[in-house]
Amino acid sequence: LPTVIRSSDVIVTPRAPSGMIAPAKTTAVTTTRIVAALLATIGIVATIASFTTTSASAFTAESPADVVSTMYKTWSTTGFTKDNLPALITDDYKLSFACSPFVASCPALYKEYSGVDGFLEWQAATNAVFDFKSFQMVGIAPLAGTNKVLVEASFIPTLVGGKTTGERLYQVHEWTVVGTKVSSFSAYVKTADAGVQENLLEPSPASVVDAAFAQWAKGFTAENAAPLFSDDYVLDFTPPPGSAPPKSKFYGKYTGIAGLLEWQTYCSEFDFSSFKMEGRSAISPTEVLVEISYIPTLKSGKTTGKRVSDVQKWTVVGGKATAFKVWPGDYAAANDLF
Repeated sequence: LPTVIRSSDVIVTPRAPSGMIAPAKTTAVTTTRIVAALLATIGIVATIASFTTTSASAFTAESPADVVSTMYKTWSTTGFTKDNLPALITDDYKLSFACSPFVASCPALYKEYSGVDGFLEWQAATNAVFDFKSFQMVGIAPLAGTNKVLVEASFIPTLVGGKTTGERLYQVHEWTVVGTKVSSFSAYVKTADAGVQENLLEPSPASVVDAAFAQWAKGFTAENAAPLFSDDYVLDFTPPPGSAPPKSKFYGKYTGIAGLLEWQTYCSEFDFSSFKMEGRSAISPTEVLVEISYIPTLKSGKTTGKRVSDVQKWTVVGGKATAFKVWPGDYAAANDLF
């Protein structure tokens, strides 16, 4: 089976920032709560003399940090135009607005843009879709001895129509400056935040799986399961070939939402307090692998005492789960609890 990306990992996903409210002046970054972890992961933390800058006065008029600050200020005031961009970006400027690995169906506006025309195309496309009012530029700092500048930014992913995640997320933006112009932009995001912006536009199979897990924790009903599961949904938790017969109806195959609700009643035999979702990865436009771990334990207290991992394959079509297959990590031990 393909390797599952663990949720504790940090991935690097190039993307453009979502709108902005520029600070009145260059702001010192005084925290490393997110920045340190992200930079350590991509291996450039050692190049930073200090991720705390003294003040805006520490920069020269043409320092890389001031060049980047001007980009944010222009975006939040006049916006970018064919007249002001040539003085701000190089002719070969690259803006990579790429989807995260967790997004199987990528919205059309997620692609690479280049030069002045590409930048203006990206600005028009994102302005038409995203509401930028929550964007905050938290801080800015140059990477010592380089022409790169880091910016910590935060925002609540929100569409123009009002649809929102409701939760603030953080990014670290990396800008490359050549002379007095910007030549490239990329951003670093946590795995947990990857794809949330894209999924507002087009729910991905991974986001449907996440929603199903969240609802399962609260309990499924016919009403709340209908938006997540198809009428012909198939849940396959049958024992591995050659295994002993199951001693609980928890292990079996169920169809439709009615079957899902029936299976949920058998879940009540287990104590799920040790349950963890270790990671998930889209392996095709319609399939998502999920790795979970738990210590098989009954509500009576009987337990194997050993943590095991299961692999699940979810199939999602048209925004709904159509199939669910589980490969148990230690079926024999769990089955013997009954």
